[in-house]
Amino acid sequence: MVYKIESSINQEEIGIYPQIEEAIYNCDPLNDVQFIDNIGKKEISFEPKTAIGILNKDALLTDLLSAPIMGFSEKLLVSNKMKNILDNYIKDNFQSFKCKIKISPSQIVDYWVLNPIKFNKQLIDYKKSEIYLMRGVLQKVKKINVSTYKEFKAESIELLRNKDELINIKFVNLFLKPNDVPFFAIDNVKGGFKYFISKEVKNIMIKSKITGVHFEKQE
Repeated sequence: MVYKIESSINQEEIGIYPQIEEAIYNCDPLNDVQFIDNIGKKEISFEPKTAIGILNKDALLTDLLSAPIMGFSEKLLVSNKMKNILDNYIKDNFQSFKCKIKISPSQIVDYWVLNPIKFNKQLIDYKKSEIYLMRGVLQKVKKINVSTYKEFKAESIELLRNKDELINIKFVNLFLKPNDVPFFAIDNVKGGFKYFISKEVKNIMIKSKITGVHFEKQE
């Protein structure tokens, strides 16, 4: 059994959405190559520069925070408690980088940004999923019809060869094969990335009273 995880929007649990809507940047976040948003989907051997998130005055501090802004968008922003659980399952799919969250004018706490670096596309059910060659974010150019991961890889290489940077491939409607992989990410989907956990990990999170997480069962 697989569950998608994302930030909760339940205001009783989080106070207000998004919980982080402003940040302090100690560098140029657009042009500094060491800023976390600029390192891309690859493993690095240095500590990147991160943003200091500012907790909305009406928000509650949860283990998973919603933060759709530079430095945190598309990534999981998690507490030490949640990171300690996920550390048992990260393997080589993610890197974790410490950041700061300012929860009051005088109080700052440590959180972690999980940056995905490998993606388990072999877990996708290609026969059921809808895949498109896209121009930009919204314009569908061509539907991609493949049945296996091997076919998808070959088709992707051919379709993206010598194309301009606006051309990309997106899973418009994503289906997964049944699997028991504890924790993984898929890229090239709506919102950038999607994150998934097994039923075992979900149960551990619930038992540990991890807050701020919305679980959605994947059929």
